[in-house]
Amino acid sequence: LFPPPCGGKCVFVTSTTHDSALGGLAGGDRICNDLATDAGLPGTYRAWLSTEDFFGEVSPRDHFTRTLLPYRLPDGSTVADNYADLVDGSIQRPIDLDETGAPVDEPFLVWTATEPDAMASGGDCEEWTSSQLSGDAGDSRESDSKWTDGDGLFAKCSQPLRLYCFQQ
Repeated sequence: LFPPPCGGKCVFVTSTTHDSALGGLAGGDRICNDLATDAGLPGTYRAWLSTEDFFGEVSPRDHFTRTLLPYRLPDGSTVADNYADLVDGSIQRPIDLDETGAPVDEPFLVWTATEPDAMASGGDCEEWTSSQLSGDAGDSRESDSKWTDGDGLFAKCSQPLRLYCFQQ
């Protein structure tokens, strides 16, 4: 069984959990694309992750397509009307369904290191290459700014959390 078409750009939270040693941003993107392909979802996906180092930051603001299409969960419900709506501080509903359209259970925390405006917040577990220290997380049950930046929600980088995945 395949989920219905998203009717815009698909977005989901991963059914799988991962410590923060993802292999960098590309590793997060690979996880998203593999899960989307296995679920029969169309397109190419990027993980909602940011990095920040001495040379600057890379965030969804830099590498996401700024679409005018709505972001929708696999069941067709709208998360945001477009990219501008996605990064305005809140979303219309939580990103709480996985790539198959099933609701996720604990853990509800999601690796992000990303502010509501799609900029890096720090706490990226050595640019998503290490399971040492602690990292910034969001909460997949929330639709206010806590969906991406849990107001001080930190997790040990060794803790297995989920990822948000957005069709580009």
